[in-house]
Amino acid sequence: MPPKVTFVYTLRNSFVDRDLNLLSDMGYVVCEIVSPPDKNPIKFLIHRIRELMRSLWLVPQSKLLVVWFSDYHGYFPLLIAKWFRKKSLLILGGYDVVADPANHYGIFSKKNLRSVLALQNLNNATHLWAVDETLIKGCPQAFKSNKIQSGLVHFAPKQLPKATVVPTGYDAAYWKRDFEKTPQTVLTVGLFTDLRVAQRKGIPLFLKLAALCPEFQFTILGEQNQSIVSHYNIPQNVYVLPKASPETLLEAYGKHQFYFQGSRVEGLPNVLCEAMLCECIPIGAAAFGIPNAIGASGHIFNEEKDLIEVAAFLKNADPKLGSLARQRIIDKFSISKRQNAFATHLN
Repeated sequence: MPPKVTFVYTLRNSFVDRDLNLLSDMGYVVCEIVSPPDKNPIKFLIHRIRELMRSLWLVPQSKLLVVWFSDYHGYFPLLIAKWFRKKSLLILGGYDVVADPANHYGIFSKKNLRSVLALQNLNNATHLWAVDETLIKGCPQAFKSNKIQSGLVHFAPKQLPKATVVPTGYDAAYWKRDFEKTPQTVLTVGLFTDLRVAQRKGIPLFLKLAALCPEFQFTILGEQNQSIVSHYNIPQNVYVLPKASPETLLEAYGKHQFYFQGSRVEGLPNVLCEAMLCECIPIGAAAFGIPNAIGASGHIFNEEKDLIEVAAFLKNADPKLGSLARQRIIDKFSISKRQNAFATHLN
């Protein structure tokens, strides 16, 4: 009988899906505990009871417990793993080690039961993975620019010895350019469910850059609930489109020349890395994992006042940067490196 891994998550995002498939491909039986976020108090209670019951059944049988993000959904599984002396791996993605009160973002932006449980999760886990080093050591630029506190070093310094940087991995065989690039095109992608998300993901900067470069075509992909068009004056050279299927997203990456990631808070942005694999020339804010992804393959800026330099970069960028961007993601964030990290914990 193959060994079991209990895997806990809230939403089956692309990075969660990759880890589930990776563990399955490695020969493990993956038992899932899914707890979708819900503010309804009755459903919230049902989710917690389900987590408790399934954890009591699955965790003692498992070789490893994996929890994506530190939040309510991880409390009972991690506590039960501690009781039964099972290895547990808590993956930190950004929200769970950040306090951005101005944008009402981050589990530590308020002192409440949620932040207390998140801290307990960090204590109970036997191993902590962070998708970027700034989630462990903090991001000085985010604090300087927006007074955003971040990192285990600030919120749980006693847990630093068990923390390791393990970036998410990306499938270069899938994310590749199969389309001709359209010159003077800039793309940004997200799940823009409300105004706060749009602000956090840098949409105001994106629109200001579009106004500086009227000869370029700018595309925002992923709007929901009119979160952007009802709150901003949209320049004529900006297209705002809804969430795309993976196939449409692959085409969008493939056809756009540049990709923009102006977020004030991030872990390691999946959409940025996917776009770079599709040979988009990256432009990003110097926050959290964005500079680590881009390196010397694109342009990194610090403040809103630097958008004039960004506009100049757009007009003079070397087209060869696209292939350099792809190679950087292959070299730094291959799926095989993440597989090796899982194998280490499962041995």
